[in-house]
Amino acid sequence: KAKEDRLNLMRATSANPEPIFGLYEDENGELTAVYDRIAQGDPFLEADSGGDVHRIWRVSDPSVVEKARQFLAPRRVWIADGHHRYETALNYRREVRAAHPEWEGQAIAEDYLLITLTAFEDEGLLVLPTHRLVRGVLADRIAVLPKSLEAQFTLTSIAEGAIEAAIDAASKRGEIAFGVLLPGSEPQLATLNMAADRAASLVAGDQSDAVKRLPVTLLP
Repeated sequence: KAKEDRLNLMRATSANPEPIFGLYEDENGELTAVYDRIAQGDPFLEADSGGDVHRIWRVSDPSVVEKARQFLAPRRVWIADGHHRYETALNYRREVRAAHPEWEGQAIAEDYLLITLTAFEDEGLLVLPTHRLVRGVLADRIAVLPKSLEAQFTLTSIAEGAIEAAIDAASKRGEIAFGVLLPGSEPQLATLNMAADRAASLVAGDQSDAVKRLPVTLLP
């Protein structure tokens, strides 16, 4: 439904309504240094949204564009947000090309889409935990959840304000852990009873091992 709605929006506007968010590796800060030099100039646009200031610089120097293109061309870009937008943009391009066979071999606007690119090493990048709040679960199912978790996890009572620090500490030890808060119960830390590199074996499917090791994937 989400992809269908977005495709209809693209059909109606013939435009990319919002960018996707991609991450790339820049261990030596090569592209970051280019951005820093650009940001020394005056921004093309600046807007204050509820105290958050957004600045946009226009890059019109062909040599700078080419440097960025050459840097990114051999590298992978991970889509951190916008998988549906990306897939929808591809479907929209196929539709447009199918309707205009005379454009075969030519570059068209629909071959491109907006993307925000950020280096993994960027100090401003912050990836927050994924929280799941489940409503409408029958009381008897909630009652047996701790017991079902014990098959693969060690449950430890923990103060509510200490959950994130405990998860971070577990991660630094190479462990997988997440917080569990049930109605009428104190918070608990669920720590996987095996090394993180073996966690992927618990999840069926063809996802990557990195996805299978995510706590949100490991939830029963």
